[in-house]
Formats: sequence, structure tokens, C-alpha cells
Amino acid sequence: MPEAQAPAANPVPGLPTRDIFNDFDILGEPYVVRDGHPIVAHILLPKNPPQGPRPVLINWHGGYLIMAHGLFPPFFPRFILNLAKKHSAIIISPDHTLLPHKDGLAAVQADMEALHAWMQSSLTSFLANKAPSYEPDLSRILLHGSSAGAYVAMSQALASPKSFRAISLVYPMIDFDTEWWRNGSRAVGAPNPIRLPDAVFLADTDVKERVLQFRDGPRVSAAEAERQSFGVSVARGGFFADLFSPGGKLDDDPSVWVNRRVRQGAELPGRIWVLHGEADSAVPVDTSLALAETLKKQDRAVRLDVVKGMDHGFDNVPAPGWKGPEDPLILEATAWLAETWLE
Repeated sequence: MPEAQAPAANPVPGLPTRDIFNDFDILGEPYVVRDGHPIVAHILLPKNPPQGPRPVLINWHGGYLIMAHGLFPPFFPRFILNLAKKHSAIIISPDHTLLPHKDGLAAVQADMEALHAWMQSSLTSFLANKAPSYEPDLSRILLHGSSAGAYVAMSQALASPKSFRAISLVYPMIDFDTEWWRNGSRAVGAPNPIRLPDAVFLADTDVKERVLQFRDGPRVSAAEAERQSFGVSVARGGFFADLFSPGGKLDDDPSVWVNRRVRQGAELPGRIWVLHGEADSAVPVDTSLALAETLKKQDRAVRLDVVKGMDHGFDNVPAPGWKGPEDPLILEATAWLAETWLE
């Protein structure tokens, strides 16, 4: 079975490589073409599935909406791979337009809507042609997003809440109304994102130049190391507002500010799991605490797990007292989601 092409991850000691996908066959298909640029859905098929339609798991990747792609190993949640293997589920892990882009968050939302339309209209026939032993069960979809991917996942959940059984949000980047997101970690006296040394970060003048360069350049939907310093520098320096809403043109657009829509009581899937590290330096935990409190007040079926002392990306990394993707907390929470996802 031919494998989808994506930028090759540069091997770095200690970081995962594409070997994490060895238990899956991978296909890729553009779900939309914008400005002549194909934006790809990566389809991970568990090997040796049982007969019958398979449940589906959508995974939106992290990267501050600025970098990475749907097959970027360092950001791919290992517990999602484990969950898919356990239930022989098909994973759809899409790319999307990366910021900066002239349309800001609206560009990301447009891709999310295109992915949803493509899945409903074309996924079944695509697999029937390319991998006929796999049939997706589109009545059983679990929606997942880590970090920035949680913004896209929550956007999709709000756009089509009846299409999904449950949603998983890990250190979710969804509430941009706080001082940290408006002004940056430096301005509020918070640690550097990922606790990186100052030498890693770009000067503010360089960040501003790159924002204009990327915004005026070709559309990008996959990027790796070349944008890492830029992404964390945007977060530290407080440049997200202009990336999300260039020139303020989306400030009054209710569709792109998902936290506000949740507060207003918009419909969501039946079960919602939120996982966050208490010491997260890249996406502050405060927004998850506020989200869970709002959902509980609305009598939603929400589970919040905050893991003491853990920073961004902790779900993939074992540590003293924590078993990473095999930790009992993750196994218990995903089993809770699966009760609704697979019923």
C-alpha cells in the first residue's frame, strides 16, 4: 500500500521518528486545494483489522497553528495511536493552512470545514478504491486535538456537534482572551514557552518581519524545524493577536473565538475530556480550568485531569510517577470516552 508523503522529520536524539507509525499503513489524499496548494488528510489504517466498518478517530496536530503537520512524530499523541490499535480504528490526521496567513483564524476554520465535507462525501469511496478492506463507520467518530489542534477540534465540534460521539482536548489552546495570549508570556512574567533559554528566541523585529514574510508568501500547510523558533517567539513576544485576526478584521467574528461560543452554551458532543499539565509553560493551564468550570456549570459530561508538575507534551513522555501514554489516568479517561464513542 503506498505511503503518504510528508516532510521527513530530521532525527534528533530523544525525539520520536516515523517508526511510531509502524503498526499502520498510511495513505494521503488532498481534501481541499487552495491557491493551487493541496492540503492533505493523512489516513492511518490499523494493520489486520477485523471485518466490518471501523470506528474513526480524527487527530488535529499541535504547533501553535504555526508549524508541524498531521504526521509530525514529535507532536503525534502516542495514546491516540494506542487507542486506534486497541479498537482497530481508522485515524484521520489532517494538515491545515498554517499561520501567518492573510485570513488568520478564518483560514484554519475553512480547512476544518473542508475536511468535514470531504469525510462525509468522499472518504468511504476513497478507501473502497485504495484500501477496500477498510470501511469507515462515520456514525462513530472520536474527535481529538492536542495544543493548537484542540482549537481546530473544538471548532469542528461546534460546527457539527452531532457528527461526533466525544471529544478529547489535551493542553488545549482555545481561549485567547487572557493576558498571556494577548500580550505574550514575557509581558506577564511567565516562563519562556517550553522553558527554552533566551538564546533560542528571535528578536521582536525579526518576528515582525517573518510575520509579514509568511503572510505575503505562498500558503503553507506543513512545516517543521524551520518554524520552531518563530513559533515560540510569537508566544513569548505577544504576537498572536495579529496572527489570529490580521489588522483586527476578525475581532467581531463570533465563529472564530471558540471559547466565547462555549460560554454562550453552543451545542457540543456528548462527552468531553480535558487533560493538562499543571506546570504547562506553552499553553497555560488556567484556560483549561476555566473551560472545565464553564462546561460543568452547563451540566455537560466533562472530565478534567490536571497532572501536577507536568509541562507541555507530558502525555508522550514517561516520568517518575507518570507512565506517559500508558499511564492509568490516560487509560481510564480514554475508556470513558470509548463508552460513548463505540456504543
